Amino acid sequence: MPSKATAFLPHMFKAEANAEDECRAWICQLIDARDEVVAFVDARLYGKGTGDFHIGFRGHRPSVLIHFAKPGHAKWQWRTKKAMNEVHIIQYLRQHTTIPLPYIPCWGLTEESPRQLGSFIIMDFIAGARLSTFLKQSTKDEDAEMVLNPAFRDETLYTIHNQLADCILQISRLEFSLIGAISKDASETWAVTNRPLTYDINELATGTGYSVAQLPTAPFHRTSNFFQSVSNQRLFHLETQQSLAKDEADVRRRFIARHRFKQPIPEYGINGGNPFKVFCNDMQPAHMLTGLKTLQIAPNLNFEFTDSMPASPTYGSIEIATCFRKVDSQLALEPQVICLINAKRTS
Repeated sequence: MPSKATAFLPHMFKAEANAEDECRAWICQLIDARDEVVAFVDARLYGKGTGDFHIGFRGHRPSVLIHFAKPGHAKWQWRTKKAMNEVHIIQYLRQHTTIPLPYIPCWGLTEESPRQLGSFIIMDFIAGARLSTFLKQSTKDEDAEMVLNPAFRDETLYTIHNQLADCILQISRLEFSLIGAISKDASETWAVTNRPLTYDINELATGTGYSVAQLPTAPFHRTSNFFQSVSNQRLFHLETQQSLAKDEADVRRRFIARHRFKQPIPEYGINGGNPFKVFCNDMQPAHMLTGLKTLQIAPNLNFEFTDSMPASPTYGSIEIATCFRKVDSQLALEPQVICLINAKRTS
């Protein structure tokens, strides 16, 4: 139930506020169940259920980490699917690359978890600091733009860059024949077996009132079909979400951006385009860890939105890019437009 505090909020904020309420209530439930969670992890790993270790409370360092698919920020029907996707991609990358990823001894569904907290993943705990925090210049202003710390020596940056380049290179060599989510098929072979579940799709379904029935239901065989689907999602989103734009000029910018994205698809979308590449929507320094003394990188701790996708460039910004507004004085280009154009230029 939405709280009284959200009852009179404008429509565009209600979904987000309700999601925050749901998430806060779940966190309180998790804290209340902490002893049960510890016993649950111990029982799963060691069969005892009386473990004397911590899972992240009071600053202690656990040897394992239990990760729940929290509610509020994902369509509730997809919480299990997100956890499954993340488990599968980590297992796949551990098998096919040398990227230092955590071992997953156990995972399961909501009905198996203590107090029905949600789908869970138990994995090795990796100590370190967030790479984004390590790299950025310190400032007292929390809202200040992230800037690379100029005090770093070239050797330090080279060490970090070399590891990240190796990670991206290894992932870029992995290929599939379809666009979508990765898991093992009936023959125990790694393959694309389901529709893609991207960060954008999750955001549309969670906080905009977008009809889930309008989303893709199967993997894509062609790049052009995928981009056309994304284009249709953007246009339908503009038509359906109430209070999306603040004024007429904002509506015009959004309208132009969506149609500018759609225009080059017939010419540059490429009908086939396979083999397709493994792509993580949320690979960024904020989701990577580094040892402060060793500078050893754990490349990514968030693979929930990782699919086989059309090949396109990525970026290495400290701060994740969310929207490229006013790139041109007359056009509002969204990220996908730039990716599509650049993909053609680099092909």
